[in-house]
Amino acid sequence: MRLFPAWDANATQAYKDNGKAKDAACADLPKVDGEDCDAYPFASTWEGTGLGDGNFSVQYLDPSQNRSAGGSLAAWYNSDRILHFDQFYVNIAYLHRGSGAPTRPTGWSTASLSPA
Repeated sequence: MRLFPAWDANATQAYKDNGKAKDAACADLPKVDGEDCDAYPFASTWEGTGLGDGNFSVQYLDPSQNRSAGGSLAAWYNSDRILHFDQFYVNIAYLHRGSGAPTRPTGWSTASLSPA
């Protein structure tokens, strides 16, 4: 569910909580120089790391790819009018080279975002 941090004090705090929880989880990972540590679900969602349920993932990423993905997410929020508290889902499709379906995720992955 979309979290727009400037909406009100609760939204601002939830967004900050997402960032703090992400940073705490990243501190447990080996630091990768020059890379960003980021989380899924997105910080711009109510389901982010700050929710407190431990149901999230963090990983170090190439900063240009990470920031590009964040910019694409923000552009999608705008173009499809995904507003504060709007629900949406992320469909992750695994792409690979070769024939047949992979038995486990390998190769490249891409995500498509859709309003719920």
